[in-house]
Amino acid sequence: MEYEDTVTYDVVTLESYKEGPKLVALVQTDHSQGHLNEVMLPMGNDGLININHLILPTADWYLREKCNPKNKFSKYTDIYFADKGRIYVIENGEPVEVNPMIFTTRETFEGTTVIKSQ
Repeated sequence: MEYEDTVTYDVVTLESYKEGPKLVALVQTDHSQGHLNEVMLPMGNDGLININHLILPTADWYLREKCNPKNKFSKYTDIYFADKGRIYVIENGEPVEVNPMIFTTRETFEGTTVIKSQ
């Protein structure tokens, strides 16, 4: 997958020892311009903030690969992609929207289409 086939999401959470992590923002950066973009993160609350930085393929990439008989889907345990501010995973051959909080709780995305850093 090429850089232009990806989108970046920053999952911003506020940690609470009583309630656990709370989603503060899901910030999307489009890579269609072919260069890095500045990201403005909303920080309305004081406290322990965690940012999970994700790189996901776009829906265009997914649809293009789906039509390609030589696609590489078999090398992934889970196929995630982003479309119009939402994140999806393929379940039983169909896209299902996922809650972005999964990216704060799941330890590894090895073998998936997600690149994650914290």
